[in-house]
Amino acid sequence: MLSLFLKLALVLFTLVVLGTALKIVVLPLAFVAGLLGFLAQYALPIALVGGVIWLIRRDRSQKRLPGS
Repeated sequence: MLSLFLKLALVLFTLVVLGTALKIVVLPLAFVAGLLGFLAQYALPIALVGGVIWLIRRDRSQKRLPGS
């Protein structure tokens, strides 16, 4: 009977250790994946539009300066 309890305790302890290790590994990966998804969905299009506007304004200002 004691051996059965020891086996159950060992199984539970192993599950706890594996669960903790899995949280340590998976949570940062999930955070990075969420951050990359946020950047791809929101920041990247804003940066692309801003970059295009900046290029257009820079191109126009360079054309005006020498003739002014």
